Amino acid sequence: SERNALRKLRDRLNSQVERAAHLEVKNRQGSRGRPGSRQTLVHNAAFNALVHPDPYVFHPESKFRYTWDMLALLFTAYIFMVVPYQITFDEDPTGALKVFEWFVSAFFALDILVNFNMGIYMEGVLNMQRRTI
Repeated sequence: SERNALRKLRDRLNSQVERAAHLEVKNRQGSRGRPGSRQTLVHNAAFNALVHPDPYVFHPESKFRYTWDMLALLFTAYIFMVVPYQITFDEDPTGALKVFEWFVSAFFALDILVNFNMGIYMEGVLNMQRRTI
C-alpha cells in the first residue's frame, strides 16, 4: 500500500509537471495572453515552482498540513468553550492552564508564519515558490 501511495503521488506530480509544461508552451505561443500579463505570469510562476520548489515551503496536501489543521481545530474548539466561561465567571487561568493558554496563543502566532510558507494552487497548478505565494 505504501508503494501504491508513492506511485499515485509520483503520477500526480508528473501530471502537474506535464500540465505546467503544456501551459508554458501555450504562453510562448501567445495563446494564453501577451507577455507580462497577469495570466502569463501566473502560469510561468507555476511552472518554475514545479521545476525549482523552495525547500522550506510546505506542501498543501502533506501530513504536516493535515496535522497542523487538526491541532488548529482542536485549539479553536477549546477557545470557543473556555473563553465564554472565563468571561462569564470572571475566572483567570492559573498554573498549568495558564501555560497551556500561552501555548495556544503561540501556536496561532506561529500558524500565521506556517500559512505564509504553504504551497498554493494557482489555476489548478501547484505553486511551491515562496516569492509568488
